Amino acid sequence: MRDGPVLFAGIPAHGHMIPALALAESLVARGLPVEFPASEEFADAVRASGARPLAYPTTWPVPAALPAPRTAADALELRAMLAGEAVAQVRAVLARPGRRPPRAVVYDTAVGPAARVLTALWGVPGVQVFTGVATSPGFSLAPLLAERYPDLAGLPPAGPDPALVRLAADHGLARDRVGALLAPRERLSLVLQPRAFHQAAQTFSPDAFAFVGPCLSRGRARTPWRPPPDAGPVLLVALGTLYNRRPAFYRSCVEAVRGTGWHAVLAVGERVSPGELGRGAPNVEVHARVPQPSVLAHARVMVCHAGMGSTMEALAAGVPLVAVPQTPEQDAVARRVQELGLGVRLPPGGVTPDRLRAAVDLLATDQGTRERVARMRSLIRSAGGADRGAFLIDAHLHRTAAARPSAGPRGRHRSSPGRKA
Repeated sequence: MRDGPVLFAGIPAHGHMIPALALAESLVARGLPVEFPASEEFADAVRASGARPLAYPTTWPVPAALPAPRTAADALELRAMLAGEAVAQVRAVLARPGRRPPRAVVYDTAVGPAARVLTALWGVPGVQVFTGVATSPGFSLAPLLAERYPDLAGLPPAGPDPALVRLAADHGLARDRVGALLAPRERLSLVLQPRAFHQAAQTFSPDAFAFVGPCLSRGRARTPWRPPPDAGPVLLVALGTLYNRRPAFYRSCVEAVRGTGWHAVLAVGERVSPGELGRGAPNVEVHARVPQPSVLAHARVMVCHAGMGSTMEALAAGVPLVAVPQTPEQDAVARRVQELGLGVRLPPGGVTPDRLRAAVDLLATDQGTRERVARMRSLIRSAGGADRGAFLIDAHLHRTAAARPSAGPRGRHRSSPGRKA
C-alpha cells in the first residue's frame, strides 16, 4: 500500500467539517497520516485532529453564507459556489511541492466531481462521505424536492464545471473523462446516519454503502458547559452556521420561553447581535456559538434547522427535536424526524411563540417520543461512528492494495467490529 497520506476533501462549513475531522482523528489514531485542505478558519481544527492542514485561499465569505436553494436560480448559484471552492482546493492539492501522491481521497459528496478528478489523476481509490441525505443508484432526493418546491423542477442536471475540466486537462486527464466522473460508483461510501433513519435504506447495497451514523469528535465534547444552579430544563436553539441570519426567529424563541420554567440557550451565529433580539429574558442565554455537545448533554429539547449534523448530534444525545428547516434538503430531514416520531416539524414561516412553546412542551412531556428517541440513540451508538468509519476506510485501502499486482504484503489491522450496516 502506498505510504502517502489519506487526503480529505470537503467544504469549509461547520456541518461538513465536524464529521470529516472526527473521521480524520480516528484515522490518525489508527496510524494513518491525513492531509486536509483547509481554509484559514479551520486550519487549527485540522491540526487538533492530528491531520496536516494544506492551506488554500477559500472563495467563500467567512463565516460562510450560502444561498438557501429553494429556487432554481439559488440552486444554480449554490452549485457554482461549491464548484468554485472545490477547484480552489484541487489547485492547492496539485501544487503541493515535492509531495507524494496520497494513498486515497476521502471526500464529501458536495465536492465529489473535483475529488474524483484527483483519484483519476493519481489512480488511487476514493471514499465518498454523505454528510447530508444520501443518494444511491435507486434513490435520489431530487424528485421529492421538485414536488415540494416546484421551481426546482426546472433545474438543469449538473454538468462538468468548465474550470475543473480545464484544470484536469492541464494535468493530463482527458476532457471526456471528467464528465464520466460526475456519476460515482465508489466501492465504499459512508453514510453518516443509522440505516433506520434513511427514508429509502432498502435501495443501498450493504456491499458499497456503510451506515456508520454520525461521526462525533471526542474533543468537541470536552469543551465544558453547565446550566446555572437554579436553571430549569434546558432548551437549546441553534440554526447551524450557514442559514442562521434569522433575528425574527430568535425573537420568537425568546418570547416562547419568557416567564416559563425553561432555561433557553440560543446560538445565533456571528451575523446576529443580541441587540436585534429585543427585550431579553432572565431565563435566556444568547451566544454567537456554544459547545453544542456539552449543551445537549443537559438539554431536554433542541430547536434546530434539521441539518443532518445537528439532527444526528441531538439524537445521539437522546434529545428530541423541533425542526425548523431552512433549505429543501433540511425540510426532507425535518419531515423524516416527524415521520419517525422523533420530533416536530414547524415550517419556517409559521414559527410563532405560541406554536413553538406548544411544540417544545409536547416533546418534553410525551413518553412515546422519549422512547422512540432512546431507541434511535441506541441505533446511533451501535452504528459505530467515526471509529467504525476509519476502520472501514483502512480495511478498504488494504483490500485495494492487495488486489493490485504490485501490492506488497498485507498490513496488520487493529481489531474492530467491522460489521455491515
